[in-house]
Amino acid sequence: MKVHKKLSDLLFRYLLFLFTIVTVIAVIMIGVYMFQSGGPSIAKVGIKNFLFGKTWDTSVEPAKYGILPFLLSSVFSMIGTVVITVPVSILVAVGMSHFIPRPVASVLRTVISMLAGIPSVIYGFLGMILLVPFVQNMFSLPAGLTLLSAIVVLIVMTLPTIISVSESSITAVPEEYMEASLALGVNREYTILHIIVPAAKSGILSAGFFLVRRGAGGFLWKCGTDAKTVGTGSVFDNGDCDRDGLRK
Repeated sequence: MKVHKKLSDLLFRYLLFLFTIVTVIAVIMIGVYMFQSGGPSIAKVGIKNFLFGKTWDTSVEPAKYGILPFLLSSVFSMIGTVVITVPVSILVAVGMSHFIPRPVASVLRTVISMLAGIPSVIYGFLGMILLVPFVQNMFSLPAGLTLLSAIVVLIVMTLPTIISVSESSITAVPEEYMEASLALGVNREYTILHIIVPAAKSGILSAGFFLVRRGAGGFLWKCGTDAKTVGTGSVFDNGDCDRDGLRK
C-alpha cells in the first residue's frame, strides 16, 4: 500500500513538472515568434519611432508603426479604472462581509462570482454593441469608440473579480480582531476601517495588481482612442480603427 502511494505521488510530481516545462516552453515559443514577426518592422522604423511615434499606418510606404497613443491610452484607461474600481470594490466587499444580512450577501456573492466568470471578450462584445452606440448618441460623436467607453468596459469587466477577492480577504481576517477591538470600546465602523481592512491589505493589493494587469492588457478596447485623445486628454475624442484593429 505504501509503495503504491509513493508511486502515485512520484507520478503526480513528474506530471506537474512536465506540465510546468510545457507551459514555460510554450511561453518562450510565443515570445520568439513575436520577436521574429515584429522584429524586422521595429528595426525598419527604429525603436525610438516605434515607442514614441504617434501614427500607426500600414497603408503608406514606408509603413509607420508608432505605439505611443496605444501606450498612453492604456495608462489613462488603467488610471481611470483603478481610481473608480478600487474604492467601490472595497466598500462593496466591506458591506457584504459586515453590514449586509447574510442571506442577501450570499445571493450577491453568487451573482458576483457568476459575473467574474464571464470571459472578457463577452464584456467587450456587449460594450461594442451597447455602450459604443450609447456614447456616440449621448455626446453626438462621429463614433463611440472612445477612452470613456474603454474605461467603462474595464470597470464593468474587473469590478466583480476585485469585489470577490477583496471580500474573501476581508472575511478571512480572524474574528478575534473585531472582538478585541469592540471589547476595548472602539466602535464597529472604526474597527472595520482601521483594523479589519488593513489586516486584509495583502489580498486587496493582489486584487489591485490584477486590476492593473487587466487594465494594461485591454489593448483591443483601447484601439478606439485616437492620438487626439492623448494630446488633449479628452475622453470624448474618437478615431477610426482599420480592419486589422489598429489605428491609422
